[in-house]
Amino acid sequence: RCVQETDCEVVCFINIGQDSLLQRLKSGLFIHFIHNPFYQVLRQKKQIGYLAGSEFDLRRNLNSWTFHLSSSKMSGKEVLEEMENFLDTYIDVELKQMKKEEFETLVDSYRTLILENENTMDERVWLNWKEVVREDYEFKRKEREIEALDKLKQKEFYKWASNIIKDKSRRYCVILSGAKVHSNDKHLKTPVSYTHLTLPTIYSVQISVVAVSLKKK
Repeated sequence: RCVQETDCEVVCFINIGQDSLLQRLKSGLFIHFIHNPFYQVLRQKKQIGYLAGSEFDLRRNLNSWTFHLSSSKMSGKEVLEEMENFLDTYIDVELKQMKKEEFETLVDSYRTLILENENTMDERVWLNWKEVVREDYEFKRKEREIEALDKLKQKEFYKWASNIIKDKSRRYCVILSGAKVHSNDKHLKTPVSYTHLTLPTIYSVQISVVAVSLKKK
């Protein structure tokens, strides 16, 4: 029932695998490549919903991509199908057939983004501290990332991204439906219905989550 309701949000996590410098570089470049088209096609062109986005995440030395799409007029199942169709076809249409000059422009823009992330002393300190916390101790990571980025070939990048995107066993998707946020206590205490889908299985599990408001005494 939950997947058929409108007013929903679908979140898909794609497991990329064990973290490494090259893996993290490719993962970030892929989100840089697909973030704007994901929003433009699903949010603006098809007007599926009001929120659409993507991000690259690193947790416990495992890389993952997160894609989310909300809609007030389509069911969770329909939104999920639209999202998956976009992910399954876009890289074959755009990345595989991208001209050499376009790929070089993509790489150049991502190189600029990498370098912009440590313009200030505070940012450099924070990046170095993250290396200590993760116990990587790669204090020249940016230099190595730029070096690896300059050596990255379009065909290699497409093959890597395609293998991950088309491997359905890497996907874990969640459908949140009928969730409305209100400012009064009565609505805040209303259970919110979640459906968890692990692809390619057809089974789902519903978990009720109750939002609780806190009042200052």
